[in-house]
Amino acid sequence: MPLTGPRLLSSDLRKIKDPKKRTKVIHKMIEWLNVEENQRYRADSNNTYCNIYVYDLAYCLGSYIPRVWWTDESIEKIIKGEKEDIIYGRTVFELNANALAGWFENYGAFFSWQRFFYLTEMQNVINKGSLGVVVAKGRDANRRGHITAVIPETSIAAGKRDRDTVLSPLQSQAGAKNNKYFNTAWWNEQEKFSNFSFWVWDIQSNHKP
Repeated sequence: MPLTGPRLLSSDLRKIKDPKKRTKVIHKMIEWLNVEENQRYRADSNNTYCNIYVYDLAYCLGSYIPRVWWTDESIEKIIKGEKEDIIYGRTVFELNANALAGWFENYGAFFSWQRFFYLTEMQNVINKGSLGVVVAKGRDANRRGHITAVIPETSIAAGKRDRDTVLSPLQSQAGAKNNKYFNTAWWNEQEKFSNFSFWVWDIQSNHKP
């Protein structure tokens, strides 16, 4: 379920024209969600919550990343114009990081997510006050995938660079270890992950989640 309540902090980045103000809003949201201390994202012996954290951050900033999605059978019916009820476990299912990797590939562009292939270009666009993600599938069916938020650099937090080339962008994550800010290229751990991809939310898009 999304975060709710009268004390919910949220702000639609698409309505903020100044890139510096958007950047401040993103970092304010990260501090408010407080991933390192918030019980909502604390890993237990069976689960980590990278997908929940990125979902929450996107939701609070006016973007869209799904928690649940239609099954393939339900999508076929919807395309045919048939009515399909939302029934958890039958017509919709919860998306973990592995499933989100496929969702971005298949549907991300329909929800204003633009794929990037070069980290320097990705970080430079995000530094103008947008949000990105890195998402990867687990190496095999027994391994968890992972997803992190990519966020604008500031004077006190930055990606890892070799001169002007970004080697790893500035990120925020929940997972086995929760970090408000970090910049490691975790997706290159080939024994753990495969099929990684980079995405940036196009805040200039007219699509509304």
